[in-house]
Amino acid sequence: MIGLSSRVTIIAVGINKYHDPHLVSLRGAHKDVEKIKNIFTRNKKTAIYNSKQFIELRDPTSAEFKEKINDYVLSRSADGDILILYFSGHGVAIGRDDFGFCTQDTIIHPKSRTALPFSVVKFSEILQSLNTVSVIPIIIIDACYSGIAGKSLIIPPIEVISTIQNQTHTVAASSYALMCSCSELEPSVDTPDGGVFSNQLANILTEGLDKDELYEPI
Repeated sequence: MIGLSSRVTIIAVGINKYHDPHLVSLRGAHKDVEKIKNIFTRNKKTAIYNSKQFIELRDPTSAEFKEKINDYVLSRSADGDILILYFSGHGVAIGRDDFGFCTQDTIIHPKSRTALPFSVVKFSEILQSLNTVSVIPIIIIDACYSGIAGKSLIIPPIEVISTIQNQTHTVAASSYALMCSCSELEPSVDTPDGGVFSNQLANILTEGLDKDELYEPI
């Protein structure tokens, strides 16, 4: 157990601020990152990783997000390391076969209302980068998939989720985990206290047993 946990890195990305007027700034993405940090590194009931294994990015540009993924990949020395990638912010469909994480500098075309692909971090690019060092991905996405941006290219969220799952399965075979927030045709719900999905996830995870109880001899 100790050996496995030491192979885990968490990268948590939360984006409240967006420069493009077509992307509404959010209120709770930073708080979502803080909740995830508490769950993994601070809360007595759930924390099994040390703070050095937790990397947080708040309001990064697309270049900063990509650089952090590259830094992680370049630091790997063994196959089978595990990356928990958490994202809270806006997300958009890129065509019909990819998903884009919107960063603070994402640009929405004013006429088509679609995101310029070079201004987002593509899901497929992250997977391809991780695959160069055989990293096992655990991906948690709290983002909207339809509306806000891409109104002229509305793809049902279930199709986007299916595409994300298929991409992950192709790269990581059966060694992956994927959790997505999504309502039928609406953006994920943002509140001043964080996303509804992330709040519910945090509530469920923090209802676990205390470590002292978990490791008591039977």
